[in-house]
Amino acid sequence: MLVAAGVLEARRISPPDAEQVVTAFAFDGELRGEDPAAAQIDDALRAQVRERLRVPPGIVWGRFLLRWGLLAVVVAALVVAGLRVHERATTTDAGADLAAAVALPGDDCVLVCLLKSDQDCEPCQVLESVARRVVRTEFPTAHAAGRLAFAVVPYQRPRFRALRERYRLVALAMLVVVRVADGEQVAETVIADSTATVIDTDPEALARDLRAAIAAGLEAE
Repeated sequence: MLVAAGVLEARRISPPDAEQVVTAFAFDGELRGEDPAAAQIDDALRAQVRERLRVPPGIVWGRFLLRWGLLAVVVAALVVAGLRVHERATTTDAGADLAAAVALPGDDCVLVCLLKSDQDCEPCQVLESVARRVVRTEFPTAHAAGRLAFAVVPYQRPRFRALRERYRLVALAMLVVVRVADGEQVAETVIADSTATVIDTDPEALARDLRAAIAAGLEAE
């Protein structure tokens, strides 16, 4: 294999005092003629080969893998640091007022807010369905004019911690009507939560209470 690779040179030699032909191996250029005694040893080359052979191939690959492993660790650390910075930038607490937690359609308006957990449930779906229908179909003029809006607040997210504490949320969802004046929350009415809706699942009764709270808020603007 080493001969085929050009590392060693092989030559069949028949010395005068030998009864058979022998094969002599040496590095390229060391063998001269048919007499093995005429070979000239390249000490410098052999010293380099000897030193090289002292380092097992596995160590060479180990060093290579170690370098790339360390690079991967550094890159991963930078990515994690970037994600933490992004998380800090996007989890600033929205405050305890719903008016500050959602995008307002105007400085003077009525908000119908559904504080909703990440876990959905049938009563939660009833609250959301009724709220959307009442806002969009029973108060279309106020909705189109930016005086009335519906918003879903995923209260389990870190930035809504203050809202969770203010409303002491234990239900999966809560429906609240908020009146906003000059961009500030000035009044609120809790219509229902998913716990209460389990007991009273009458959508029409829920719609009636929500309709009255919205009308009162619009009249007070």
